[in-house]
Amino acid sequence: MNSTVKLLSVSLGLLATLFLGAPAKAQDTDYRRGLQLHLAVPSGTAIYDANGEKMFDDFLSGGFGASATFERGLTSSGAVRARVEYLAFGGKTQKKEERREIFDTPIYFSKSMDYSIYVADLAADYVYGFESLDAGLYVFGGLGCYFALGSGKFYGQDSDVDFRYSMEGGGASPGLSIGAGWRFTENKGCELRYTTLTNLEQAIKYRSSSKNQKIDLNWLQVSYCYRF
Repeated sequence: MNSTVKLLSVSLGLLATLFLGAPAKAQDTDYRRGLQLHLAVPSGTAIYDANGEKMFDDFLSGGFGASATFERGLTSSGAVRARVEYLAFGGKTQKKEERREIFDTPIYFSKSMDYSIYVADLAADYVYGFESLDAGLYVFGGLGCYFALGSGKFYGQDSDVDFRYSMEGGGASPGLSIGAGWRFTENKGCELRYTTLTNLEQAIKYRSSSKNQKIDLNWLQVSYCYRF
């Protein structure tokens, strides 16, 4: 929980910097500030052990979040947009059973995990409007730096022993995103975005030990957008 609070604090700090640093002249249409509210669906998630073997996949449920944007128009149809974002993905319990043989005796081992991930990112998009930046259809693509923190529980059981560990992890990765949006009015619109993190590893702590574990994290999100 402390890690989550720290991550949220960083996100809010970057968000405030973005807003306070924007030009104050509302009539300057080359500069636009905005807010977005998100609903996200994980698409292709997996967590691997320290040896690179897949432990669980499809381990996250839906997410939600918000972002602040600062847009700088370059032409009548093109702009660069900075974005500070925070997303929270809930975990869902995943179970797996394995059969092992010890001294020719079959032993059945079960394990399960419930792990949530919280993401903050600082990213930049290039936005292109087919009619203009203030109406109709537009597309965008961007790069960003994504910071991800996770927390949850790991459970294991065999014929003799039951055990459980608390899990906490953190890591950063570059990310790519593409999408499209529709501007209903000059100020209001919606977007559909796909994001993939290209190299996410988290140093996940079990009790007193820590292991670097690779995580596949991709998601699709729909957003309501408002520009000032």
